[in-house]
Amino acid sequence: MATSTTTYTPRQCARDILAVLATHDNNVVRATPEIIPHIQTLMRRPDLLEMGTPRDSAHTKDSIWLYYDPEFFILISHPEKDVMVPPHNHGTWEAIGLYRGALQYSRYQRQDDASRAGFADLKQSESRTLHPGDATLLPGPPNDIHGFTGLTADTYIVAVSTGLYSPVRNYFNPEAKTYTPRSENTWRATRSR
Repeated sequence: MATSTTTYTPRQCARDILAVLATHDNNVVRATPEIIPHIQTLMRRPDLLEMGTPRDSAHTKDSIWLYYDPEFFILISHPEKDVMVPPHNHGTWEAIGLYRGALQYSRYQRQDDASRAGFADLKQSESRTLHPGDATLLPGPPNDIHGFTGLTADTYIVAVSTGLYSPVRNYFNPEAKTYTPRSENTWRATRSR
């Protein structure tokens, strides 16, 4: 990609990713190899933390909208060090890139048919430590389940997705094969007590 990192804006990144999705009929799995480089180019900007506008976040300490419209967004968030965000879903696909620090990241595939309330048989499909410049893509439901832990005090992640996150999310306990539905901000409120 020939674009200078100082001129590659969140808006241009959004346009590029939406164009890639359009060429793949919005199939995010097929589009992944073309989406990831755009996120990585954006993350090479040294000034992302100086952009955007604050947003509320269910799982992170600080969060900023870098780009937002009703159908697409790019944000940057600051997971707290050593706070494990349990496996949960978003109700949509999501790409994650590591801007600074280090992040332990895991994602899961659902093995059951989701027909039993409160039951989920999950198989871990990815578990790795993300470092600056790394990016990964979480496919849409039912395999939009992931969890993470910030490993350093300066960890920042870039997240990209279409639409809005689900206002009710399922929080999973893979060992017990259970999940609990909660409103999107309940986990944060419970953790802060």
